[in-house]
Amino acid sequence: MALAGTPYLIDANVYIGLANRADSLHSQAETILHELTQQGSTFILLDHVMQEILTVLLYSSQNVLAESFMNEVNADMNVVPIDTPIEWLRDAIDMAAERSFKPKMSAIDWLLLSRSKVTGTPILTFDKQLLTAHKNLS
Repeated sequence: MALAGTPYLIDANVYIGLANRADSLHSQAETILHELTQQGSTFILLDHVMQEILTVLLYSSQNVLAESFMNEVNADMNVVPIDTPIEWLRDAIDMAAERSFKPKMSAIDWLLLSRSKVTGTPILTFDKQLLTAHKNLS
């Protein structure tokens, strides 16, 4: 278990699960975010992850949830939105290239892995492939 007050890089599936009560990950997302918030943790939300969340919500015609998500992120003092510099994207692609782009993952997942490796910040995700890739980096 991570130490109290740990910052976490957040993957899109966590907030998608939280935003949508019908999502199979809703209760899991709600529980883990509540527990980590109680421990004083912060949540780093990269701009590309935020775009992925909004895209999923909008593609599934959940416009109200997309709007609600934006309002909540804006008001939540535990969420730290970060604009991704081009250098971070370059680092992510370099990491993927070093591993022959395996496993096959999105650029956003490679970005999360890269930032986690560089900063030592854990990733909060329900994505088994991303969790395995993160574990294999250690």
